[in-house]
Amino acid sequence: MWLFGAFLMLMGVVQYAFGGAPISKTIKSALQMEMFDLDSLFLEYARPPLVWPLEKGITYRGLGWIPDSTKFPANLPEGKWKVPIVFMFGNKTTIAIATCTVMDQHRYIVYQEKLEMEDVNHKLLDIEGNVYKLNETTNGLNVTFKFKIDLPEDTMVFANAIRAVRGEYRSNLLQISKTVKSILHMEMFDLDSFYLRYTRPPMTWPLEKGVTYHCLGWSPDSTKFPPSLPVGEWKVPIIIRFANKTKLFVANWYLRFVAIH
Repeated sequence: MWLFGAFLMLMGVVQYAFGGAPISKTIKSALQMEMFDLDSLFLEYARPPLVWPLEKGITYRGLGWIPDSTKFPANLPEGKWKVPIVFMFGNKTTIAIATCTVMDQHRYIVYQEKLEMEDVNHKLLDIEGNVYKLNETTNGLNVTFKFKIDLPEDTMVFANAIRAVRGEYRSNLLQISKTVKSILHMEMFDLDSFYLRYTRPPMTWPLEKGVTYHCLGWSPDSTKFPPSLPVGEWKVPIIIRFANKTKLFVANWYLRFVAIH
């Protein structure tokens, strides 16, 4: 079985012209691709994970994946792109033609506006934080926390990115659901610099009971954010909870995306 994808670039108003080399691979081979951040789609966001052989009768679902723009070739032009994808057997019998995906790549700067702690279970965790002015153009994050218990490996982090539309936060464009252990390996959104460069002691698994962690001065690198997110005001609710749904805390992180012209 073969997987075929062709990249097309927007030219003018409604016409797409060929803008890159096609990809032609067996599905077995495509499932091992890391370019375009496909490995995170296959292994982290698909359930069950997409590994060869794909099983007959199994329902696979991918939810919340936004590709890491740093995994794309550096020389791709900015603009709108369309990616037709065709699945076919070796005898060219077509199995499926996917709906074309349109991506709008653009550059923007991410500004942190505010961090608020909505709910904290002080029996399990002490945490406080705020956003403060680093300089004339940048705000930094200041967070201090200490766990009062040993975190189980199945402790989860849930985050939604909700964009403001006409003054109300109602456009939910991104969802993340990961274990704390897994999210500590996440590089997208510049989280690795938050964990390892700006927090002392560095945040590595397992997070230690009774240790005070302090992050000071972190401002996310905008180039580590997906290029397709719209500019505007954003709210990111963040929840950490146990598998039995007991919440450790709920926080809201407010951001503003400003386009670079």
